[in-house]
Amino acid sequence: MATTKFTKPIGILGGSFDPVHNGHLHLATACLRDCQLQEVRLLPCQQQVLKSTLHGSSADRLAMLELAVKNTKQANLTIDAREIERDSASYMVTTLESLRAELPNTPLCLIMGSDSFNTLPQWHQWQRILELAHIIVAKRPKQALQLDSELKVFLKQHQIESVEELQKNLQGSIYIIDINALNISATEIRQHRQENEKIYNVVPKDVAEYIKVSKLY
Repeated sequence: MATTKFTKPIGILGGSFDPVHNGHLHLATACLRDCQLQEVRLLPCQQQVLKSTLHGSSADRLAMLELAVKNTKQANLTIDAREIERDSASYMVTTLESLRAELPNTPLCLIMGSDSFNTLPQWHQWQRILELAHIIVAKRPKQALQLDSELKVFLKQHQIESVEELQKNLQGSIYIIDINALNISATEIRQHRQENEKIYNVVPKDVAEYIKVSKLY
């Protein structure tokens, strides 16, 4: 029996991007390269469900993302604005449903850091995510995942060891990748702005200029 061949996987990196910073771009490009993805879509949310109020407007956050992607000169980093355009809470399962309908023969890979993976049971219909996509969990080398018992069982049931496995099925697997993540947070960037400190070393130059000119944060 012939094995079904799919197109190369697409990575999905969601978040508030408030603002987008070099850590986001580093994570996206590392997964793009090391997980053999055809592209990574940066997907800004409309309304975050588990976090406090957003600081930048949807228009500003989207504009900064566009500048950041242009700044990388990486054609395989793209922006998907469907959550911004959807005037409702940003449930990832809803987003993945729409992507799956559009891309029936493309494996989808939801990218998240280990901290986000730890909160997965708090997500809306979280157990349905693997019915729609794979999950790529990025952690620091030699860092152990600190998981509760429910997530340990979930990971044991679905973890794969080879990146090639992401290519063979449309969804259903969890792949752990070691990445030397940059120690940058949007919260700290906003704090630097409030204290009138320079942020050119943590966000792309054009994004820093946009924040300054627009008097954000």
